[in-house]
Amino acid sequence: MCDHFRWDDWHMALPGDEYHLRLDLVGRLRLAQVIEHESPISIARLRPTVVVAPHHTSYNQDHRAVAEAAHTALRPSNAALRHHPRLVLAYEEAADQWRTDAVAPPSLLVALDETALEAKIHAMAAYGSQSHPHPHTRSATTLRALAVLRGMQAGVALAEGFHVLRQHA
Repeated sequence: MCDHFRWDDWHMALPGDEYHLRLDLVGRLRLAQVIEHESPISIARLRPTVVVAPHHTSYNQDHRAVAEAAHTALRPSNAALRHHPRLVLAYEEAADQWRTDAVAPPSLLVALDETALEAKIHAMAAYGSQSHPHPHTRSATTLRALAVLRGMQAGVALAEGFHVLRQHA
């Protein structure tokens, strides 16, 4: 997927079967330290302006663990001591709606064009453990349907939803 999107860099912080589908067993402090300053692409090293993480309502235990750790790593503090990205977002997944508690709709809708949506669908297909046939929540049909729904809500053909966790100038 990294090659598909031509990302400048990436880092698998906790590789191997010991962590695959088991991030919820790693302490939040450990995950937060990796995100905040230990990884070669940590917040402290890259000093990003935008951070996008999973939403804390995901039913996927690994996504929840990363969401909570990212929330901790991005906590407000003295800006002289810690970098504060201007925009912190949680991405939306169709599967996030499968919760017993109500999930607020996304607070930010970003227009997509057909090329961007096709790239997203292609990238998901390349990530074998996450891509499934319809009617799964991570099928190409579901990704397209959610983009059409969010697009309709934004008054455009296609869009992607995010939850704004922090935004400042």
